[in-house]
Amino acid sequence: MRTNKTMIFYRYSRDEVIERLLARFGSSGTHSTDGSFFLEDFTDNLHLQSSEISSRLDNVWSADTRHVLQAICVRSLRDSSLLSVNSVWQYLEFLRVCFEVSGKIYDRYSEPESRSRSGSWGDMENYMLLGINLMFLYQRNHYLDLLNTILKVNDLLQLLSEQYLEDKLVSLLLYSLTEERKEMLALYESREFRLTAG
Repeated sequence: MRTNKTMIFYRYSRDEVIERLLARFGSSGTHSTDGSFFLEDFTDNLHLQSSEISSRLDNVWSADTRHVLQAICVRSLRDSSLLSVNSVWQYLEFLRVCFEVSGKIYDRYSEPESRSRSGSWGDMENYMLLGINLMFLYQRNHYLDLLNTILKVNDLLQLLSEQYLEDKLVSLLLYSLTEERKEMLALYESREFRLTAG
């Protein structure tokens, strides 16, 4: 019984946030919106050419975090096999672990062996794109560690959404929250996963 109450609370709280964010765009009450429109609009507005995407992906350790995450996002929408590429998987896993350990994503990282980072950790687009790219990865392989990090990233961004996130990031959060909710419900319904109140 406790599991059902926890799932009901989860659904209610996420539904409430999604409705509030949709209202920000004048779309309240349209629960059929899955957020994909917002993601496609964001990636289309990046105007990234294939050569620029390839350049960013070939040099993940020498490019800005945001640029690499944008390239992974755009390319993954076109071709999900990108997530099987070892360097992309390693980069996303490296950022996931960095976020899990410190709660921060920096503007730039050097090779993972050196653990060197630079720049600010306040760029919310980095967090948003990390969550979305991890969702793409989770939907491909269903590793629960990925979903755990996605929940944490979305919780952080949800807290900031009212005052600090610009509209383009709120629209991405809508996509991320709706995908997260869909995956959580699928896990719950499959009975492979049990939520417990903590």
